[in-house]
Amino acid sequence: MNTCIKGLQNKVFIISILVVFFLATGHISLAEGVSAVCSGSDVNYRTGPDITYNKVGQLQKNDKITVLGIKNNWYKFKKNDNFYYISKDFVTLTNNAYITGDNVNVRIKPSTDSEIIDVFDLGKEINVSSQSDNWYKVNYGGQAAWVFGEYVEVVNKNFSVEVAGTSKFDYVYVVSQQGINLREYPTVSSNKKLSLAFGAKLKVVTQINQEWLQVQTNDGDEGYVYQEFVDEKSLENTTPKVMSVTTENDSTLSSSIISYAKQFLGTKYVWGGESLTDGIDCSGFTQKVMAKFNISIPRTAKEQATVGKFVDRNSLSTCDLVFFDTLNKGYITHVGMYIGNGKFIHSSSSKNHTGIVITDLSNYSNAYRTARRVIS
Repeated sequence: MNTCIKGLQNKVFIISILVVFFLATGHISLAEGVSAVCSGSDVNYRTGPDITYNKVGQLQKNDKITVLGIKNNWYKFKKNDNFYYISKDFVTLTNNAYITGDNVNVRIKPSTDSEIIDVFDLGKEINVSSQSDNWYKVNYGGQAAWVFGEYVEVVNKNFSVEVAGTSKFDYVYVVSQQGINLREYPTVSSNKKLSLAFGAKLKVVTQINQEWLQVQTNDGDEGYVYQEFVDEKSLENTTPKVMSVTTENDSTLSSSIISYAKQFLGTKYVWGGESLTDGIDCSGFTQKVMAKFNISIPRTAKEQATVGKFVDRNSLSTCDLVFFDTLNKGYITHVGMYIGNGKFIHSSSSKNHTGIVITDLSNYSNAYRTARRVIS
């Protein structure tokens, strides 16, 4: 999605949070901060993220802070021009998510056909109470409302995932990268129990926090896996179809996919849309085209950027998915399909060329971030 950001100078309350993961240190950086309050009395804050660091002072209940980072379950915040740490057990985030798009629709029900009751601006903090498929339920003036998940960044996943009839093992996660570690405890410093293959199915025992899942493999091994490297699947759809099952050779398959995609040139861009003829967004377009050829990929651009295998920009082939950060905010906001000769086809929301169009990749050089190959 190529989002046009406008009128931000007129907004009284806009906060943009860039979440960057450093798995080697277990650190999360929140570029501009998340509003929070102290939930305990006489809570110590320290010079570092552990009780072994020097105690500097204390916060009282309902004292306000701005959380700037997370390390080892300690929140980093700034006080009197110095940085300190406080245990997250004694801090409550005012909101647990924020909006990553501009003029994002708020709907009565989790459907693009549902009535729009408002729009949220880029950077608006929201409180997510639950998730249903690709939709997040939020509190809107005391009533429940829904926002499409592609334009929401969750900071603290302290809500439930709504799955009809959910029991302990009613849904699974599928490993989205090769060689992900199953660990003894939910920390990157814990002993590795085994290495998980791409596509391995993991039964979810419980969600420990916003970062870690306790899981069980098909062989009965239990352990902990970092949530960013797995994709949620229902039990009816647990077979990852990232690679094509067709017997066509690569060039024939690629040609067929590109020809099919080009049939829909001119279709209008519709945020959250899923119709190749009546209106569709960027990730919906790539998902629908691939599905025609029995290649299953996730719904959102951010999720699609985790499947298949990485491809260097200098080694792009037809049908490779190309991903962009059109907002220059540090996360994937747009996806298209490479068609060769330095061009890609995509559903664009740019006012200069909206809808399904073919564009020179060079036009997106500054926004280009990565590419993934999802066919063999």
